[in-house]
Amino acid sequence: LCPEDENTAMDLIQTTVDVRDYAKTESTAKALLAHHPHSETGQVFLAYSYLLQGKSHDAAKALQKLLAQDDKNPDALKLTGLALYFYKEYTLAEKELRAALALRPHDKRALYALGRVYQTQNNFPPAIQCFKQLIADDPDYYRAYVNLALCYEAQGKIEEADAMFK
Repeated sequence: LCPEDENTAMDLIQTTVDVRDYAKTESTAKALLAHHPHSETGQVFLAYSYLLQGKSHDAAKALQKLLAQDDKNPDALKLTGLALYFYKEYTLAEKELRAALALRPHDKRALYALGRVYQTQNNFPPAIQCFKQLIADDPDYYRAYVNLALCYEAQGKIEEADAMFK
C-alpha cells in the first residue's frame, strides 16, 4: 500500500530504492501514480524501477511518456542516458546525459554515467574531467576515485592512478 500523501509516498519509494527492492519500488510508484497520476517524480521512480529490473520496454515507454510531457526533465534525460549506456548506444547516451547535466550541472549520477560513457569508449580526457568534477563536488564519491584511477592506468599514468588510493 502507498500513502495518499505524495511526500510520504516519495519517502517510502526512496526507502525501497535504498534497499534495492526494485519490485517494491515499482509497486509503490504505481500506487502513488494511482493517487497522483501527474507526479513526475513518481513516473521517474517507476521508469527507474523498470530499468533496474531489466524491463527495458516498460522503462522506454515510461521515459517516452515523461519526455513527451516535459522534454527538459533532467531525471528523464538522465535515465534515458543510463538506459542507452546499458544498451551500448554511447553516442546517444552522451547526448542525453549532457542534456541532463545542462539542466542540473552537479547531478552526481548523470556526471558519473557520462564519465563511464567516455571511459568505456577509451575517451579518457573527458572521462577524467567528469570524475574530477565528481570528486570536487563530493570528496566521498569513491567510485569516482576508482574510475579516475582506471583512466589514469589505461593511459599508463601509474603514479596518478596510485594517488587515487591514498
